[in-house]
Amino acid sequence: MENKLDIKELLALIIYKNDYIYPLLKDTVQCVILDIIFSRTILEGKPSVKISYQDLALLAGCSVGTVKSALKDLILSSLIKIVGNHRSRIANEYAVNLKIPENLKQFMPLQRLPYKTVSQIISGNNRKPVLQLTAEGMAIVNSIKASMSPHERALYEKKAVDELIIENVEINDESIDRKITEIIIRGFSSEKRKKYLVSVEQ
Repeated sequence: MENKLDIKELLALIIYKNDYIYPLLKDTVQCVILDIIFSRTILEGKPSVKISYQDLALLAGCSVGTVKSALKDLILSSLIKIVGNHRSRIANEYAVNLKIPENLKQFMPLQRLPYKTVSQIISGNNRKPVLQLTAEGMAIVNSIKASMSPHERALYEKKAVDELIIENVEINDESIDRKITEIIIRGFSSEKRKKYLVSVEQ
């Protein structure tokens, strides 16, 4: 049975997942597994998905033991639900349990308000300044990228793709890398922004 969301609700849920849920999770594996199940349920308009530990491990690029531990934490935090009976030796069925709170409050400056952001995107009033790094700033960003573990890189790429989809930008290696740079810059302190970043209005 399909359970398709309105495109506005879907985009708002992706923003909520990226900006409010990811920062609360313990590690990148939990983020990746949540994203795998999210993409195979909510993005496809399905209430749940049956998938094995082995398949999750292959998709997440980690061991089965790591998948089991991460899934346990996601289930205990009620972000993932087991559908039906749980069995350790066969594929289980999982559903994502995400709902945007009515009185959502930002707990970090970088967080976007999901519905407000979607409205700005759809109305075309989401113009942002072009971010231009100094040579030293670009060297720092490239150093951060080079030091990422495979799991960290995968998480950044997933977040980048989600944001590009929301912004209706063509997804390719160049746009993903550019978006990762933007995400890294958003994490800069005010001091680093003044030192390494020049913004120019579009």
